[in-house]
Amino acid sequence: MATSKTPEPSPLERVTAWAEADPDLSLDDQGRLVMAGRPPVKISVTANDEVLMLTYRTDSASGTPTLPGRASAVRSELADGTLILSSPVYLDGLNRQSFTAALRSLVGVVDEMGPPGFPTTRPLPAERVTDEPAPTREMPAVWTPTHAVPTGGTRAWADPDPAQDPITTLEARVRLSIAERRGDWARVVGSNGWTGWVDARVLEPVGAETSQSATSSGLRIRPLSAVGAVVIALSAFLPWVSLGNLPSSNAFDVSARFLFDFTAAGAPDLVWVILVVAAVALIPIDRLKSVPVLAGLAAIAIAGLFAVQIYRGVSDGGGTFSDVMDLIGFAPLLTAAGGVLVIVGTARK
Repeated sequence: MATSKTPEPSPLERVTAWAEADPDLSLDDQGRLVMAGRPPVKISVTANDEVLMLTYRTDSASGTPTLPGRASAVRSELADGTLILSSPVYLDGLNRQSFTAALRSLVGVVDEMGPPGFPTTRPLPAERVTDEPAPTREMPAVWTPTHAVPTGGTRAWADPDPAQDPITTLEARVRLSIAERRGDWARVVGSNGWTGWVDARVLEPVGAETSQSATSSGLRIRPLSAVGAVVIALSAFLPWVSLGNLPSSNAFDVSARFLFDFTAAGAPDLVWVILVVAAVALIPIDRLKSVPVLAGLAAIAIAGLFAVQIYRGVSDGGGTFSDVMDLIGFAPLLTAAGGVLVIVGTARK
């Protein structure tokens, strides 16, 4: 036996149900929402395929209205002496919470533009968080920032339509939470309740924004350069001179002056020069990025000068190029390779 599926209520039917459950709301004989207070506010409710619109109309001559600001979610229009205020709720994010928020915004503007000296006492409906499923992410009961405006700021619109003029420009590092998404657009909410639409692709997660602040301050760890510096330091402890069956010599056994005179010996040891070069190669400050590059070049120069002095010494004793290759250990090659890694890692963005 086939069972019939109960059709989902229309947006207007859902609004009617919410109004009936709220002691401060009622419906008049024309289907308008009536908000309790002195005087009561009557709000028309209409819906199309995309948006539910709450609309309030009043004779502008009844007082001097204070129109909502550019950052307000409430729209204003003056036509034939009638002031029209409206607050939209997109259907793909429609639930009791978003409806109540739009209604609160509209009623708040109506109260603010009341005639001077007229006391307005109107209980605003409390926001209720329900278990009603919604296809989009909803603003939490307690505002929690999830994203931040990138460096340089970004523009915001009243609707997700780039053909419209932006309503404001948000400053860099302003914290926001995302209430709903429509493709590449996101409706964001600020800490003061302001809401608007922005390009979601430019927003930065709060964690990424913190790391971006460190980068913008000029401090950046370059992994490839760090690896190169470690290789340079390790090369100081590895064989620089290989003497066949005899013990090999590392940078502790070679004088730094040997780089310029193959007959030199004694202090300072080459190891300290290599370790200083490795330490300088680790400098992470952007504005001093030429310093690690110079350290990388110095490491390559040390390896090259060492090989030249070995060649001079062997040639002076009547040796051949083959003897030079047998005498040089593999540490100078690592020093040069580390210098190349430092230069490449520093040059990369």
